[in-house]
Amino acid sequence: MSYEAIIDHLKVLNSQNLSEYPGDLNELLTKNIESTITQVQLNDTIFILPDLKPYEINDNFIIWKYICFNSYLFKELGETLKDVDTNLLSVHQNKLLQKSFDNYINLGICANLLPNMSAYRKISIPRNENLIINQYKMLAATTSFLIYLLKYPKLRLIILSSFSKPLLNALYQIIYCPLKKPSTESTCNFVMSEEIYNWLLEDKEKFKKSFDYLVHLLNKKIYVHNTMMLITPKSPKWLKSSVSQTLDNILVAPQGVESTLWAMLEYKVDSFETNDRTKNWETLEILTKLILNFYNKPEFDGLCNQLINLLNKRDNNKKITTFEDLYCLCVKQLYLIDKEVCKKKLLCNIFDQLNHLCYENTKKFVDNEDITGDIEHNFRLIYNCFIGKSLQTTDLPIILIKKYLNVFFNFYIISLDSPHGLLKNQLEDILLKYMKNSDSEIFDNFLFDLQPNEIALMRRDIFIEIRGKSVFVKVPQSKIKINIGRKGDVLIKLCRKNEDLYISLFLYYMRTLKDTEKYFKLTTNLDLLKLEDEVTLDEVTERKLMVFQNLSALAEDVLIQEHINENPKTIIDFLKDSLTNILTSNIHKSLDFDSDDFQNVFTTVMILQALVMNSTKENLKYYKTLSEIVHTLFCETLNIELKQLLKTIDNILCNDDFKQKSKKVVKSEVDKALDDITDPLLPVRGHGLLVLSKLIEKRDKEIMERKNYVLNVFQQNLKDEDSFIYLTSIGGLAAMADVFPDIIIKILTEEYSDFSKKENEIRMKLGEILVRVTKNLGEMAPKYKSVLLNTFLVGTKDEDHLIRASSLSNLGEICKVLGYKLGSIVTEVLVCVHSIITTDKAVEARRAAVTVIRQLLAGLEVEMVVFLKDHILEIYKTLKNIYNNDKDDIMRLQAQLALEELNENMKDFVFPKPTLNIEKKLVVLN
Repeated sequence: MSYEAIIDHLKVLNSQNLSEYPGDLNELLTKNIESTITQVQLNDTIFILPDLKPYEINDNFIIWKYICFNSYLFKELGETLKDVDTNLLSVHQNKLLQKSFDNYINLGICANLLPNMSAYRKISIPRNENLIINQYKMLAATTSFLIYLLKYPKLRLIILSSFSKPLLNALYQIIYCPLKKPSTESTCNFVMSEEIYNWLLEDKEKFKKSFDYLVHLLNKKIYVHNTMMLITPKSPKWLKSSVSQTLDNILVAPQGVESTLWAMLEYKVDSFETNDRTKNWETLEILTKLILNFYNKPEFDGLCNQLINLLNKRDNNKKITTFEDLYCLCVKQLYLIDKEVCKKKLLCNIFDQLNHLCYENTKKFVDNEDITGDIEHNFRLIYNCFIGKSLQTTDLPIILIKKYLNVFFNFYIISLDSPHGLLKNQLEDILLKYMKNSDSEIFDNFLFDLQPNEIALMRRDIFIEIRGKSVFVKVPQSKIKINIGRKGDVLIKLCRKNEDLYISLFLYYMRTLKDTEKYFKLTTNLDLLKLEDEVTLDEVTERKLMVFQNLSALAEDVLIQEHINENPKTIIDFLKDSLTNILTSNIHKSLDFDSDDFQNVFTTVMILQALVMNSTKENLKYYKTLSEIVHTLFCETLNIELKQLLKTIDNILCNDDFKQKSKKVVKSEVDKALDDITDPLLPVRGHGLLVLSKLIEKRDKEIMERKNYVLNVFQQNLKDEDSFIYLTSIGGLAAMADVFPDIIIKILTEEYSDFSKKENEIRMKLGEILVRVTKNLGEMAPKYKSVLLNTFLVGTKDEDHLIRASSLSNLGEICKVLGYKLGSIVTEVLVCVHSIITTDKAVEARRAAVTVIRQLLAGLEVEMVVFLKDHILEIYKTLKNIYNNDKDDIMRLQAQLALEELNENMKDFVFPKPTLNIEKKLVVLN
């Protein structure tokens, strides 16, 4: 028979959906079987295949005839399709086959499972006296024959993709369900004889081999997922126990953690609808508990190695983020159980790369070596373990990173002026958290390298360079150190993020002026090998210059002045001690005005002037305790500039009517920008908007306090007819996307969808900005999946072909950002893209459409079969037609790449790649 004839016979035999048929099933099956036998013109006894003989039911049982008849036709179809192109089957024929298998499995397996099995289906079928043994025979016969049919590639694809779950249910029941011991007692007209008991035991052993064969063929993710789905709240104990043992075996097997992870994440309910990291967190917590259940067991070392190996898979950003989340969660939970085991097994792996940057004997770097991936990876892990803004667990104690503080600080210095914003922000949070929980000793380390033994210095035979968003190691000819002035500037910027740290830094600088022995002592060492670590004359000068400059700048800062006005006593006591020391040492009388000691006097007096000038009238009385010392210094010093400073201070302290209103009010950058926006001149307004945008990007403290007002300013300027003002306002809104994501996405999508008032060039720029904003949203992006996809789907219907092409390109990028987890919308995207390929006359739009299909195929990978199973053939034919017949070379190239992705996906699904565990032993001969 031809395969068309066989499918027609199956169509007659399975004319109805048997699981939902309301009438007499016995009558329907009898009618269908007789009709099919008449068509085939064969005796019905021929349909009992040799494989079914051990389970033959001799009674005139219509269900058994139906199973045998279907089995015969399936085998004939498999043999017929072996030697023909399987792509010959149409979509309609595939659906008929799917329906036939569905009926076959429902009657043969699902109806004969125990009621508390997850795949059980209650079907009204005729029963006879030997019910129990007949149920088992039909279950075993159907299961055995389905395993047999897996040798036919076309049938294997249908069975594994749609019916692996009931097949696993059947195998678990046959293999693991406990048997009643042989006896003469009758239960439901069935007696468990010795003969039947031994036969069932033999069957268990036979089906164990069938189970192993099925597992070998199944995609590992699908196998793990379907195994987990076997358990329900009503599952029997024997099933829970056997499934639990299976999952444990899967977990400790090579790559078992990865398989279990993706099965739990990617195949859970609604996981394709939302790729939300926060929703995945519950799944990661469950997997973490499963892993830590092996703590104190021999398998735990292997599981730790699996977690570490997962971190080395850098082929997919979404995957590595998930692996890192799992790793960090395991680290945190294990630390709570056993700190030492955690440090030894997992935590040490995080710090390996940092050790290379501290100790010269750990690794020899090559000049211009790119370490971007390793550094970003390590800092992400450290950030998640110790800061954990995105992780819902207790962070590790920040003191554990103490050893590597210099590495973090050095990288922060380098990243501050680079476009690598994420790296800078992570380092900033790490350093601030440590500094908030430490004392001034940390300033000693960062500025003067006066580190205790627990803190390692960064290597001086290398330096780090950031170009764009890439990190490189440079190997200089001689050892280097970062300029202390640069360290001081960066430390001020860092501490400015936290008011308490900022004030602590000011007080720290003041203390350095008193303890000159510690911070400004010149050391000499005749050992030339140690000269690089000595404090030279030039370095002492640099240190003093840095302290003087930074103290002067801090004293002028409004935040410092406000703090001193609130708590003046501490700083006044400090200034009194400093001025008294100056007076007793007679430094102010020196004629060597350029000496360091005299400059120290100048700095102290300048700080006092700044504080007095900005003091409130109420606090001025506290400063009057310094009046006598200031007056004495004024009278005795010979330096004219110092005299003028002291005279100004003395006049203020002696004059109760000093009016501070005479001070000029200095406007902030935000106020200046807001003033510019109201200017009648267009260039000035544009400049004001640009300044606001830059301040938002820098996360200026003042502008963040007035963020709602600034948001309103940008919204109002969207109404401006000038394109420069309009695009500048759009850019400002985009910079605020992480502050007001709901509002900004709504505004940008509405502006993009408004066809009437925008030029095409502006709309295309809007699309680019919208994609950029979506990328910056990161894990928040899936929340806006529907509105983003719909916006660009509407854009694909625009009259202008360039807008259509731009919308398709943006659509592909959005799908990529969402991790191709589009859910049911993927069908809409596919229909839209396919219609553009087949009907659009503009080559630009058609090129973009083929590119989107290629991106979808590449992103979905083997899950393509799940989402696009009803459209794969149509996609294939379209791509094949483009490749063979299209005149545009770019179209043909994109179609070729898409076909290659499709081919690889199908290969990976039908023939999953076996995993090899290769172990090589290396022996080093001394």
